Amino acid sequence: APTREAPPGGGGGGCMDVLGAKLATQVAAAVHLETAMMEHTYSHPDPAEKQIKAAKKALQIDLKLTGVMGKRTVHQIDAKAQMVVMLHRENGDANFRDSDDESESDDMETCPPPPSEIP
Repeated sequence: APTREAPPGGGGGGCMDVLGAKLATQVAAAVHLETAMMEHTYSHPDPAEKQIKAAKKALQIDLKLTGVMGKRTVHQIDAKAQMVVMLHRENGDANFRDSDDESESDDMETCPPPPSEIP
């Protein structure tokens, strides 16, 4: 019987599978958001809304547009009404990081390099 070999680059599962799944989710969400922007540009609100809902589902987030009272600058004396977007992660992940965050993800620190990159 033929034996199944591991794919090149490790493919042994574990950490690399998790990173691959996260990347696939992020790419899928990005495609949905880009498609939504295109639909919006060409005045197709219903298809755009469907794409945004698909991106939210892929990222497991819920967005809520609301208002809060607050100050935008240190020079502002009175609090003013401001529109904000509230984000809630459905999976309860408290380690959500912004893409502009300069620190590396915890997952990246624990993953060994692929066998092809080991000297």
